[in-house]
Amino acid sequence: ELQDEPDEARAALRRILSDDNAAKNGFDKTEVLLQLARLERSLNEKPAAAVEYYEQAIAGYRESHLLNQELAARLALTRYLTGKAANRVADSQQKAEAHLLIVEQALPRLNYAEGAWRLNFLRGILAEAAKPEEAIAYYSVAVRKLDEMRAVLTQQEQREGLLDNEAVQELYRRLIALLTHTGQRDEAWQVLERGKARSFVEMLHGRRFRSGAPLPQVAELEKIEQQVASLRLQLDPRNVPILRSAGREPEVMRAELKSLEARFAFARQQAGLNRSRAGQVLSLEPPKMSEIQKRIPPRTALIEYGLLDGEITAFVVTPAHIEQVI
Repeated sequence: ELQDEPDEARAALRRILSDDNAAKNGFDKTEVLLQLARLERSLNEKPAAAVEYYEQAIAGYRESHLLNQELAARLALTRYLTGKAANRVADSQQKAEAHLLIVEQALPRLNYAEGAWRLNFLRGILAEAAKPEEAIAYYSVAVRKLDEMRAVLTQQEQREGLLDNEAVQELYRRLIALLTHTGQRDEAWQVLERGKARSFVEMLHGRRFRSGAPLPQVAELEKIEQQVASLRLQLDPRNVPILRSAGREPEVMRAELKSLEARFAFARQQAGLNRSRAGQVLSLEPPKMSEIQKRIPPRTALIEYGLLDGEITAFVVTPAHIEQVI
């Protein structure tokens, strides 16, 4: 309510923290600390204070055994330490690496879908300046993990904006820029087109093109998609007691779900899906520039633009020439 009055918002949050009856009045001090951290991060006037509030919130989540919230706060703090606070907080890189190590060690024990891609995204940022090839590897894993997570989102989850679109766009921009500056033109094109395909699929909100006789690959993918949706519904925390009373083990079902998600993500990347309109919506593998070049008529040029950080790149494809310019 006070987002346009940051000083008043800061004062109000601090008053809650100092109030011994805050809990009785319905306030969670850990959540208040997190809101203060976000406020200071947004203002970026006192980066040390923002870091301190984040660390106190992390300690609160840890004490309450709220591991998902703890890891989310660690990832948010790491992003701040690798971005706006990078040169304004002492030992920012060491702090960021320490938080990422804790996240990496905790992820295998959790069903925290966003953790894996964000972990690799942030490791890529840390490696980018000194080790560009290592950063490319981290960013590529982040894109793959992101696609695996996206592959099984329901329509409602997509509408609610589960994905942080700003961070996702930054991931693609950074990867395309690194591939461009290291001379990997074809790979940069593939990442650019996959990013646009991802955005288009999200705009469709689960809608499909229907055809009389779908390809076997499309039919199989739709079958896996339905199985994944069913398992995710059954594994809702509210349904776990029912599963156990019925003699079903949630751990076994989670392993089955993970296997299906991996199959779905892999199958979506197969080139055969591009042969039908229905399959194109499920596919994440765009055509290569060399394939597009073969279809361009004489005296015609295809120009595809991509926005990077502080610059624009363009891919120019003609029947006789392919070039990327910045």
